[in-house]
Amino acid sequence: MLSKINIILLLCAVCCIDKSSTEVSRAIPVELVETATSVRKEDEDSTSTVNINLDEITDDQWKSIFIKHDTDKSGLISSKELQKLVFDEFNGFLPVDHADIYTKKINLNDNTNINLEQLKKWSPIIFFLTMKESFVENENVNENDTFSSESFVEVIKRNTDAKILFPDGEGISELLDLNVKWPIKWTRVEEILKMFADTVAVANIYKGFCIIDEDHDGFIGVDELVKALSEIDSDKAIEELDSEESAIKAKKSVTKMIMEGDINGDGLIEFYEYMLVMNNDYKQFKESNMNFYN
Repeated sequence: MLSKINIILLLCAVCCIDKSSTEVSRAIPVELVETATSVRKEDEDSTSTVNINLDEITDDQWKSIFIKHDTDKSGLISSKELQKLVFDEFNGFLPVDHADIYTKKINLNDNTNINLEQLKKWSPIIFFLTMKESFVENENVNENDTFSSESFVEVIKRNTDAKILFPDGEGISELLDLNVKWPIKWTRVEEILKMFADTVAVANIYKGFCIIDEDHDGFIGVDELVKALSEIDSDKAIEELDSEESAIKAKKSVTKMIMEGDINGDGLIEFYEYMLVMNNDYKQFKESNMNFYN
């Protein structure tokens, strides 16, 4: 089991996963609700075609998913293809520009395309993209209300996380281009809004990685992690870190943590390894019955 230091970092990195992080106005204006008397059965359902634990996906399943979304049969998946893959297969939302950023970190170069092995490294990112544990206000909303694509756009323009993802309104069309059959019911709107919260959460985890990676070389070393911990002065678990004895103890703990998370044995934590650590710690955190939201 990884150290408590990891949990501290996780709490800091995922600071936006909060029960109030995703909100829409308490009442959806009646003019945005469609008056359609019926909705096709397929419109009510999630578009996800894979409903298994990410940890249980076999190599053959990853290969099948990859081939399905490698539409040009190039042996590589582009950021746009990856966006569709995440949405169709895992019911999560990944903006193309975010896909570009994370892929470069996984590839350790400026290439924004991925092969099958690199797709597998997306697993811990996809995990956080598909948690859907955020809270969405739905007071005065009838679960049978339906929304056209136009009315849905108006709803997400008022959503806190959507404003973060699409500050100038650009990019909303990315979602409209995905496999959504309009009109949709409020339950599907709610599900999509939770996707936005997860997308913002991953962006904050990435931000945490970049803050710790002070020299921006794409890796986290022992000294960088120790320094990051020394700047977290609100947690009693690392108080008095400035004393020599505490600093030595912290460095040993951080070195041990990096060794545990360092899959390729280079003494550093790259972005994929960092996401894997965050993933594992979050699962352990939940399994230990600790209330992450309080």
